[in-house]
Amino acid sequence: MHRQRFGRIWTGLGRWKRRGTWLVVLAVVFAALALVWAGAVRIIGHEYVLTDGERHETVRLYPGTVEEACAKAGFDGLMVREQYESGGITYLTLGDTLYAEIERDGETMTVPFSPCTVAELLEKNGIILTENEVVTPALTEYLSDDAGISIVSVSYETVTQTEEIDYGILVRESDTLEQGERKIVRAGVKGEKLVTYRVAMRNGKEVQRIAVSETVVSEPVDCVIDRGTGIAETEQPQEELAWDEGVIFPGQQSGGADAAAQGSADGTLSAVSGGLSTEGKEKVWSAPTDVAVDTINKRITTPDGTTHTYSSVLTVKATAYHRQEEGGLITATGTTTQYGTIAVDPSVIPLGSHVFVVAEDGTSWSYGPGLAEDTGGLIKGNRIDLFFMTGTEATNFGVRTAKIYILNG
Repeated sequence: MHRQRFGRIWTGLGRWKRRGTWLVVLAVVFAALALVWAGAVRIIGHEYVLTDGERHETVRLYPGTVEEACAKAGFDGLMVREQYESGGITYLTLGDTLYAEIERDGETMTVPFSPCTVAELLEKNGIILTENEVVTPALTEYLSDDAGISIVSVSYETVTQTEEIDYGILVRESDTLEQGERKIVRAGVKGEKLVTYRVAMRNGKEVQRIAVSETVVSEPVDCVIDRGTGIAETEQPQEELAWDEGVIFPGQQSGGADAAAQGSADGTLSAVSGGLSTEGKEKVWSAPTDVAVDTINKRITTPDGTTHTYSSVLTVKATAYHRQEEGGLITATGTTTQYGTIAVDPSVIPLGSHVFVVAEDGTSWSYGPGLAEDTGGLIKGNRIDLFFMTGTEATNFGVRTAKIYILNG
Protein backbone atom coordinates (compact mmCIF):
# COMPACT_ATOMS: atom_id res chain seq x y z
CA MET A 1 0.00 0.00 0.00
CA HIS A 2 2.80 2.44 0.95
CA ARG A 3 4.75 1.48 -2.13
CA GLN A 4 1.78 2.15 -4.34
CA ARG A 5 1.25 5.59 -2.80
CA PHE A 6 4.94 6.41 -3.13
CA GLY A 7 4.89 5.30 -6.75
CA ARG A 8 1.92 7.51 -7.52
CA ILE A 9 3.69 10.47 -5.82
CA TRP A 10 6.89 9.80 -7.74
CA THR A 11 4.99 9.59 -11.00
CA GLY A 12 3.22 12.86 -10.24
CA LEU A 13 6.51 14.59 -9.51
CA GLY A 14 7.86 13.34 -12.82
CA ARG A 15 4.87 14.78 -14.65
CA TRP A 16 5.34 18.18 -12.95
CA LYS A 17 9.02 18.06 -13.78
CA ARG A 18 8.23 17.53 -17.43
CA ARG A 19 5.61 20.26 -17.28
CA GLY A 20 8.18 22.63 -15.71
CA THR A 21 10.55 22.00 -18.57
CA TRP A 22 7.85 22.91 -21.05
CA LEU A 23 7.03 25.99 -19.07
CA VAL A 24 10.67 27.07 -19.26
CA VAL A 25 10.68 26.40 -22.97
CA LEU A 26 7.51 28.39 -23.48
CA ALA A 27 8.89 31.25 -21.41
CA VAL A 28 12.01 31.35 -23.56
CA VAL A 29 9.90 31.30 -26.74
CA PHE A 30 7.69 34.12 -25.50
CA ALA A 31 10.75 36.14 -24.55
CA ALA A 32 12.25 35.62 -27.97
CA LEU A 33 9.02 36.63 -29.66
CA ALA A 34 8.89 39.73 -27.51
CA LEU A 35 12.40 40.65 -28.59
CA VAL A 36 11.56 40.06 -32.26
CA TRP A 37 8.38 42.11 -31.92
CA ALA A 38 10.29 44.93 -30.27
CA GLY A 39 12.85 44.79 -33.05
CA ALA A 40 10.11 44.81 -35.62
CA VAL A 41 8.59 47.88 -34.05
CA ARG A 42 11.99 49.49 -34.15
CA ILE A 43 12.39 48.60 -37.85
CA ILE A 44 8.93 49.91 -38.67
CA GLY A 45 9.80 53.25 -37.10
CA HIS A 46 10.77 55.91 -39.67
CA GLU A 47 12.80 59.09 -39.46
CA TYR A 48 11.66 62.34 -41.06
CA VAL A 49 13.74 65.49 -41.54
CA LEU A 50 11.54 68.55 -42.11
CA THR A 51 12.26 72.18 -43.00
CA ASP A 52 10.30 75.26 -44.00
CA GLY A 53 13.41 77.19 -44.97
CA GLU A 54 13.91 78.61 -41.49
CA ARG A 55 13.33 75.73 -39.07
CA HIS A 56 14.78 72.24 -39.32
CA GLU A 57 13.18 69.43 -37.30
CA THR A 58 13.89 65.70 -37.06
CA VAL A 59 11.01 63.39 -36.12
CA ARG A 60 10.93 59.61 -35.61
CA LEU A 61 7.58 57.83 -35.66
CA TYR A 62 6.51 54.18 -35.13
CA PRO A 63 5.35 53.77 -37.85
CA GLY A 64 3.87 57.21 -38.62
CA THR A 65 2.87 59.10 -41.78
CA VAL A 66 4.05 62.30 -43.47
CA GLU A 67 1.02 64.15 -42.10
CA GLU A 68 1.73 62.92 -38.56
CA ALA A 69 5.39 63.90 -38.90
CA CYS A 70 4.41 67.43 -39.97
CA ALA A 71 1.98 67.73 -37.07
CA LYS A 72 4.50 66.44 -34.52
CA ALA A 73 7.16 68.86 -35.80
CA GLY A 74 4.73 71.77 -35.53
CA PHE A 75 4.40 72.37 -39.27
CA ASP A 76 0.60 72.26 -39.33
CA GLY A 77 -1.02 74.17 -42.16
CA LEU A 78 1.97 73.85 -44.49
CA MET A 79 2.05 71.81 -47.68
CA VAL A 80 4.81 69.47 -48.79
CA ARG A 81 6.69 71.24 -51.60
CA GLU A 82 9.40 68.64 -52.08
CA GLN A 83 9.88 65.09 -50.79
CA TYR A 84 12.63 62.53 -51.31
CA GLU A 85 14.25 59.61 -49.48
CA SER A 86 17.91 58.91 -48.89
CA GLY A 87 19.48 56.33 -46.58
CA GLY A 88 16.09 55.31 -45.19
CA ILE A 89 15.30 58.90 -44.14
CA THR A 90 12.49 60.97 -45.66
CA TYR A 91 13.40 64.60 -46.31
CA LEU A 92 10.52 67.08 -46.56
CA THR A 93 10.50 70.74 -47.62
CA LEU A 94 7.31 72.54 -46.65
CA GLY A 95 5.70 75.84 -47.53
CA ASP A 96 2.40 77.68 -47.70
CA THR A 97 -0.35 75.93 -49.59
CA LEU A 98 -0.52 76.84 -53.28
CA TYR A 99 -3.84 77.41 -55.00
CA ALA A 100 -4.79 77.18 -58.66
CA GLU A 101 -7.89 78.64 -60.26
CA ILE A 102 -9.00 76.43 -63.12
CA GLU A 103 -11.47 78.05 -65.50
CA ARG A 104 -13.35 75.82 -67.92
CA ASP A 105 -16.46 76.62 -69.95
CA GLY A 106 -17.26 79.64 -67.79
CA GLU A 107 -16.90 77.74 -64.52
CA THR A 108 -14.05 78.25 -62.09
CA MET A 109 -12.73 75.86 -59.46
CA THR A 110 -10.01 76.59 -56.91
CA VAL A 111 -7.80 73.69 -55.84
CA PRO A 112 -4.76 73.39 -53.56
CA PHE A 113 -1.64 71.84 -55.03
CA SER A 114 2.03 71.15 -54.56
CA PRO A 115 4.54 72.29 -57.21
CA CYS A 116 3.96 70.25 -60.36
CA THR A 117 3.27 70.58 -64.07
CA VAL A 118 -0.08 71.73 -65.42
CA ALA A 119 -0.71 68.22 -66.76
CA GLU A 120 -0.07 66.66 -63.33
CA LEU A 121 -2.36 69.19 -61.66
CA LEU A 122 -5.21 68.43 -64.05
CA GLU A 123 -4.71 64.67 -63.63
CA LYS A 124 -4.74 64.92 -59.81
CA ASN A 125 -8.05 66.75 -60.01
CA GLY A 126 -9.62 64.30 -62.45
CA ILE A 127 -9.79 66.77 -65.36
CA ILE A 128 -9.65 65.01 -68.72
CA LEU A 129 -9.22 67.21 -71.79
CA THR A 130 -11.02 66.67 -75.08
CA GLU A 131 -9.15 66.96 -78.37
CA ASN A 132 -10.81 70.32 -79.02
CA GLU A 133 -9.62 71.95 -75.81
CA VAL A 134 -6.51 74.05 -75.34
CA VAL A 135 -4.87 74.74 -71.98
CA THR A 136 -3.04 77.89 -70.98
CA PRO A 137 -0.31 77.72 -69.66
CA ALA A 138 1.00 74.73 -71.62
CA LEU A 139 0.66 71.26 -70.12
CA THR A 140 4.43 71.05 -69.65
CA GLU A 141 4.60 74.32 -67.69
CA TYR A 142 5.92 73.79 -64.13
CA LEU A 143 3.87 75.57 -61.47
CA SER A 144 5.61 76.70 -58.29
CA ASP A 145 3.38 79.65 -57.35
CA ASP A 146 -0.33 80.34 -57.20
CA ALA A 147 -1.59 79.93 -60.74
CA GLY A 148 -4.49 80.54 -63.07
CA ILE A 149 -5.30 77.90 -65.67
CA SER A 150 -7.63 78.42 -68.60
CA ILE A 151 -9.24 75.59 -70.58
CA VAL A 152 -11.07 76.71 -73.71
CA SER A 153 -12.85 74.91 -76.52
CA VAL A 154 -11.43 75.69 -79.96
CA SER A 155 -11.71 74.83 -83.62
CA TYR A 156 -8.71 73.88 -85.72
CA GLU A 157 -7.55 74.86 -89.16
CA THR A 158 -4.44 74.05 -91.20
CA VAL A 159 -2.22 76.89 -92.39
CA THR A 160 0.78 76.57 -94.71
CA GLN A 161 3.17 79.49 -95.12
CA THR A 162 6.55 80.23 -96.66
CA GLU A 163 9.40 80.98 -94.26
CA GLU A 164 13.03 81.93 -94.72
CA ILE A 165 16.00 79.73 -93.85
CA ASP A 166 19.03 81.68 -92.60
CA TYR A 167 22.33 81.12 -94.33
CA GLY A 168 25.69 80.52 -92.67
CA ILE A 169 28.95 82.49 -92.80
CA LEU A 170 32.10 80.76 -94.06
CA VAL A 171 35.40 82.56 -93.46
CA ARG A 172 38.46 81.49 -95.48
CA GLU A 173 42.07 82.63 -95.12
CA SER A 174 43.66 84.11 -98.22
CA ASP A 175 47.29 85.10 -98.69
CA THR A 176 46.37 87.12 -101.79
CA LEU A 177 44.74 89.73 -99.55
CA GLU A 178 46.65 91.86 -97.09
CA GLN A 179 46.55 91.07 -93.40
CA GLY A 180 43.14 91.99 -91.97
CA GLU A 181 41.59 92.80 -95.35
CA ARG A 182 38.24 91.15 -96.06
CA LYS A 183 36.45 90.41 -99.29
CA ILE A 184 32.97 89.07 -99.89
CA VAL A 185 33.52 86.22 -102.34
CA ARG A 186 29.93 85.09 -102.40
CA ALA A 187 26.92 86.83 -100.91
CA GLY A 188 24.65 84.76 -98.73
CA VAL A 189 21.22 83.81 -99.99
CA LYS A 190 18.42 82.78 -97.70
CA GLY A 191 16.57 79.57 -98.42
CA GLU A 192 12.84 78.95 -98.29
CA LYS A 193 10.67 76.33 -96.69
CA LEU A 194 6.98 75.59 -96.51
CA VAL A 195 5.79 75.09 -92.95
CA THR A 196 2.37 73.62 -92.17
CA TYR A 197 0.81 74.61 -88.86
CA ARG A 198 -2.20 73.30 -86.94
CA VAL A 199 -3.80 76.49 -85.68
CA ALA A 200 -6.33 76.56 -82.84
CA MET A 201 -8.96 79.32 -83.18
CA ARG A 202 -11.41 80.64 -80.60
CA ASN A 203 -13.90 83.37 -81.39
CA GLY A 204 -11.96 84.14 -84.55
CA LYS A 205 -8.65 84.60 -82.72
CA GLU A 206 -5.60 82.36 -82.81
CA VAL A 207 -4.81 80.83 -79.42
CA GLN A 208 -2.26 78.18 -80.36
CA ARG A 209 -0.04 77.26 -83.32
CA ILE A 210 1.89 74.00 -83.66
CA ALA A 211 4.15 73.12 -86.60
CA VAL A 212 3.24 69.69 -87.97
CA SER A 213 5.47 69.48 -91.06
CA GLU A 214 7.89 71.44 -93.20
CA THR A 215 9.29 71.09 -96.71
CA VAL A 216 12.45 72.79 -97.95
CA VAL A 217 11.76 74.62 -101.21
CA SER A 218 15.26 76.02 -101.72
CA GLU A 219 18.42 75.47 -99.70
CA PRO A 220 20.25 78.53 -98.33
CA VAL A 221 23.57 79.55 -99.88
CA ASP A 222 26.29 80.34 -97.36
CA CYS A 223 28.05 83.68 -97.45
CA VAL A 224 31.78 83.24 -98.15
CA ILE A 225 34.28 85.81 -96.83
CA ASP A 226 38.01 85.76 -97.59
CA ARG A 227 40.18 87.09 -94.75
CA GLY A 228 43.62 88.33 -95.73
CA THR A 229 46.75 86.78 -94.26
CA GLY A 230 49.27 88.33 -96.68
CA ILE A 231 51.92 90.86 -95.69
CA ALA A 232 51.61 94.39 -97.07
CA GLU A 233 54.51 95.57 -99.24
CA THR A 234 54.76 98.87 -97.39
CA GLU A 235 54.54 98.67 -93.63
CA GLN A 236 52.28 101.18 -91.89
CA PRO A 237 51.62 101.82 -88.21
CA GLN A 238 49.42 99.00 -86.92
CA GLU A 239 46.50 101.20 -85.84
CA GLU A 240 46.45 103.11 -89.14
CA LEU A 241 46.60 99.87 -91.12
CA ALA A 242 43.65 98.48 -89.21
CA TRP A 243 41.61 101.60 -89.96
CA ASP A 244 42.56 101.65 -93.65
CA GLU A 245 41.56 98.06 -94.35
CA GLY A 246 37.84 98.07 -95.01
CA VAL A 247 35.38 95.63 -96.51
CA ILE A 248 35.74 95.41 -100.30
CA PHE A 249 32.29 96.00 -101.71
CA PRO A 250 31.43 95.08 -105.32
CA GLY A 251 32.55 97.95 -107.57
CA GLN A 252 34.53 99.61 -104.77
CA GLN A 253 38.30 99.60 -104.25
CA SER A 254 39.72 98.74 -100.86
CA GLY A 255 40.72 101.66 -98.66
CA GLY A 256 44.51 101.75 -99.01
CA ALA A 257 47.21 104.36 -98.59
CA ASP A 258 45.69 106.76 -101.15
CA ALA A 259 42.31 106.63 -99.43
CA ALA A 260 44.02 107.21 -96.10
CA ALA A 261 45.76 110.28 -97.47
CA GLN A 262 42.48 111.60 -98.78
CA GLY A 263 40.86 110.91 -95.40
CA SER A 264 43.60 112.88 -93.65
CA ALA A 265 42.82 115.89 -95.79
CA ASP A 266 39.05 115.60 -95.36
CA GLY A 267 37.89 113.65 -92.34
CA THR A 268 34.24 113.92 -93.34
CA LEU A 269 34.90 112.52 -96.81
CA SER A 270 36.88 109.61 -95.40
CA ALA A 271 34.02 108.67 -93.09
CA VAL A 272 31.42 108.42 -95.81
CA SER A 273 33.50 107.14 -98.74
CA GLY A 274 35.25 104.16 -97.20
CA GLY A 275 38.69 105.80 -97.19
CA LEU A 276 39.09 105.29 -93.47
CA SER A 277 42.06 106.87 -91.72
CA THR A 278 42.83 107.22 -88.03
CA GLU A 279 43.16 111.01 -88.19
CA GLY A 280 40.32 113.30 -87.22
CA LYS A 281 37.89 110.52 -86.38
CA GLU A 282 36.87 112.05 -83.08
CA LYS A 283 35.41 115.04 -84.96
CA VAL A 284 33.67 113.13 -87.72
CA TRP A 285 30.58 112.05 -85.82
CA SER A 286 29.29 115.58 -85.23
CA ALA A 287 30.29 116.95 -88.65
CA PRO A 288 27.62 117.29 -91.38
CA THR A 289 28.04 114.64 -94.04
CA ASP A 290 25.39 115.55 -96.60
CA VAL A 291 24.66 111.96 -97.62
CA ALA A 292 22.05 112.10 -100.36
CA VAL A 293 19.38 109.40 -100.30
CA ASP A 294 17.22 108.78 -103.37
CA THR A 295 14.25 106.89 -101.91
CA ILE A 296 12.62 106.35 -105.32
CA ASN A 297 15.61 104.61 -106.89
CA LYS A 298 16.86 103.40 -103.51
CA ARG A 299 20.30 104.90 -103.96
CA ILE A 300 22.75 106.51 -101.51
CA THR A 301 25.29 109.05 -102.80
CA THR A 302 28.22 110.24 -100.69
CA PRO A 303 30.01 113.62 -101.14
CA ASP A 304 32.79 112.02 -103.19
CA GLY A 305 30.25 110.70 -105.70
CA THR A 306 30.28 107.08 -104.54
CA THR A 307 26.86 105.47 -104.86
CA HIS A 308 25.30 102.46 -103.18
CA THR A 309 21.92 100.91 -103.94
CA TYR A 310 19.91 99.41 -101.13
CA SER A 311 17.00 97.00 -100.75
CA SER A 312 15.61 98.09 -97.38
CA VAL A 313 16.17 100.48 -94.51
CA LEU A 314 15.65 100.19 -90.76
CA THR A 315 15.58 102.78 -88.01
CA VAL A 316 17.73 101.46 -85.17
CA LYS A 317 19.40 102.41 -81.92
CA ALA A 318 23.16 102.53 -82.50
CA THR A 319 25.76 102.06 -79.78
CA ALA A 320 29.53 101.74 -80.03
CA TYR A 321 32.25 99.34 -78.95
CA HIS A 322 36.02 99.20 -79.38
CA ARG A 323 38.99 96.87 -79.44
CA GLN A 324 39.83 97.29 -75.78
CA GLU A 325 36.52 95.72 -74.73
CA GLU A 326 36.26 92.03 -73.89
CA GLY A 327 35.61 90.20 -77.13
CA GLY A 328 36.47 93.33 -79.14
CA LEU A 329 39.15 91.70 -81.29
CA ILE A 330 37.54 88.70 -83.02
CA THR A 331 33.99 88.82 -84.41
CA ALA A 332 31.31 86.17 -84.13
CA THR A 333 32.10 85.14 -87.72
CA GLY A 334 35.81 84.70 -86.96
CA THR A 335 37.08 87.89 -88.62
CA THR A 336 39.22 90.59 -87.00
CA THR A 337 37.34 93.68 -85.88
CA GLN A 338 38.11 96.90 -87.75
CA TYR A 339 36.42 100.10 -88.71
CA GLY A 340 33.29 99.02 -90.62
CA THR A 341 32.58 96.00 -88.42
CA ILE A 342 28.99 96.10 -87.21
CA ALA A 343 27.30 93.87 -84.63
CA VAL A 344 23.67 93.01 -85.38
CA ASP A 345 20.84 90.73 -84.38
CA PRO A 346 21.02 88.03 -87.11
CA SER A 347 17.26 87.50 -86.93
CA VAL A 348 16.80 91.12 -88.05
CA ILE A 349 19.87 91.75 -90.23
CA PRO A 350 21.52 88.59 -91.63
CA LEU A 351 25.22 88.18 -90.97
CA GLY A 352 27.24 88.96 -94.09
CA SER A 353 24.97 91.81 -95.14
CA HIS A 354 26.58 94.95 -96.64
CA VAL A 355 25.14 97.97 -94.89
CA PHE A 356 25.41 101.75 -94.77
CA VAL A 357 24.82 103.63 -91.51
CA VAL A 358 23.87 107.30 -91.23
CA ALA A 359 22.16 109.59 -88.76
CA GLU A 360 18.39 109.44 -88.62
CA ASP A 361 18.25 112.87 -90.28
CA GLY A 362 20.81 111.78 -92.89
CA THR A 363 23.04 114.83 -92.44
CA SER A 364 24.40 115.21 -88.90
CA TRP A 365 26.77 112.24 -89.00
CA SER A 366 27.57 109.11 -90.98
CA TYR A 367 29.37 105.91 -90.08
CA GLY A 368 29.40 104.93 -93.73
CA PRO A 369 29.60 101.43 -95.29
CA GLY A 370 30.14 98.38 -93.15
CA LEU A 371 29.65 94.65 -92.85
CA ALA A 372 27.26 92.89 -90.49
CA GLU A 373 29.70 90.31 -89.16
CA ASP A 374 29.46 90.44 -85.39
CA THR A 375 26.85 89.82 -82.69
CA GLY A 376 26.40 90.78 -79.04
CA GLY A 377 24.44 89.62 -76.02
CA LEU A 378 22.61 92.95 -75.76
CA ILE A 379 22.22 93.46 -79.50
CA LYS A 380 18.62 92.37 -79.94
CA GLY A 381 15.93 93.56 -82.34
CA ASN A 382 16.45 96.94 -84.03
CA ARG A 383 19.76 97.66 -82.37
CA ILE A 384 23.29 97.71 -83.78
CA ASP A 385 26.79 98.16 -82.34
CA LEU A 386 29.35 100.12 -84.40
CA PHE A 387 33.02 99.28 -84.02
CA PHE A 388 35.61 101.99 -83.27
CA MET A 389 39.33 101.54 -82.80
CA THR A 390 39.56 103.53 -79.57
CA GLY A 391 37.52 103.88 -76.44
CA THR A 392 37.52 107.68 -76.81
CA GLU A 393 35.74 107.48 -80.14
CA ALA A 394 33.26 104.92 -78.84
CA THR A 395 32.52 107.11 -75.82
CA ASN A 396 32.11 110.22 -77.98
CA PHE A 397 29.65 108.38 -80.20
CA GLY A 398 27.52 107.27 -77.26
CA VAL A 399 24.00 106.10 -78.14
CA ARG A 400 22.28 107.50 -81.22
CA THR A 401 19.27 106.85 -83.38
CA ALA A 402 20.40 105.79 -86.85
CA LYS A 403 19.21 104.49 -90.16
CA ILE A 404 20.87 101.38 -91.52
CA TYR A 405 20.50 100.68 -95.21
CA ILE A 406 20.80 97.07 -96.36
CA LEU A 407 22.87 97.33 -99.54
CA ASN A 408 22.44 95.23 -102.68
CA GLY A 409 25.23 92.75 -103.36
